[in-house]
Amino acid sequence: MIDLFPIENSEALHKEIIRILKSKKIASGHSVQEFEKQFEDQLGFSNSLTLNNLSSALFLALKLSGVKSGDEVMTTPINCLSSTSPIANIGAKPVWIDFKPGTIFYDLEDIKSKISKKTKAIIIYHFCGYPVVDNDLINFCRSKKIKIIEDCNNALLAKLEDKHVGINADFTTFSFYPNRQINTIEGAMLCCKDKELFHEAKKLRKFGLDLSKFRDGEDEIRIDYELKKIGYSFQLSNLSCNMGLLQMLNIEKNYRKVLLNIKKIEEAVSLKKDISTVLSIDKSLPAYWVLLISSAHKKKLMNYLKSAGISASSIHSRNDIYSGFNAEKTKLKGVDYIVDNVFGIPCHHQLKDNEIAKICSAIENFDPSSC
Repeated sequence: MIDLFPIENSEALHKEIIRILKSKKIASGHSVQEFEKQFEDQLGFSNSLTLNNLSSALFLALKLSGVKSGDEVMTTPINCLSSTSPIANIGAKPVWIDFKPGTIFYDLEDIKSKISKKTKAIIIYHFCGYPVVDNDLINFCRSKKIKIIEDCNNALLAKLEDKHVGINADFTTFSFYPNRQINTIEGAMLCCKDKELFHEAKKLRKFGLDLSKFRDGEDEIRIDYELKKIGYSFQLSNLSCNMGLLQMLNIEKNYRKVLLNIKKIEEAVSLKKDISTVLSIDKSLPAYWVLLISSAHKKKLMNYLKSAGISASSIHSRNDIYSGFNAEKTKLKGVDYIVDNVFGIPCHHQLKDNEIAKICSAIENFDPSSC
């Protein structure tokens, strides 16, 4: 079976993991700050903080946005629970927003109709690495003083108007789950627009401690240290950060290979009347975590590809089916369209030429009438 996602797993990575294990600097060490700095230098973000997973990153983003119990947070219901569960865990209520029918673009008019006095933030999930909003939506949210949290979960290197998505958000999150563009076993990055909030996040990451003042000159815990606000255990290990640091060297090279794969597969799709690739929003370039395909024959096509040894997946299920969110249920035609028509197929950098050819051949030979 051709895997849907790559898992970064190289000899160089093995050697670095063993080196860190032997150094005994497993939990904390220089790689944490080095990874954060390399991420900023390479991608142009600032105030970046490594965390143990995406949910922790989004939880801190919500907390630092001032979201409290009873507040409302706008987001799409078609996403990972790792992205939506922090809304419930902070005590807020999600307000499910829609896509423009037939697209994966957020519907600004739907958002306008659902804003209330309780709306404190919007989590913008760039769907499977595809940018979903334009600057009009961003500017509207700013005019309403709604905090903008861009969930770039799997959108590393995606761009809008030649800038990395999330670069201008109040908070931006990236996932380093094993099947993402960077694999740190588990982990995330939180980027904060405001430097003071970044320093607050840094303390909250490890129990609320200011680590520059917590210990004395003999590396003993100071008995006169005052801890006024208790934080969390959200830190990412030195071992994981070292893995991420090493992979930063290759992300752009890997992405160029993805773009070449996309071009070949799109040529095959273009020959079919009943299959199309999902369009990205104007003036954007997706990260292509997967290649999104749209077809009225979704189920038949997915089953056909799987029978041919090619992974295919809807990727996400709808979160508005879960009563635990205590959210209002509304008709979401755009979400319905995605559920009924859109799915992902492999396009990652680890694909071999014969695997690309196999994907293209399967698409070209698909006949819904014979399935």
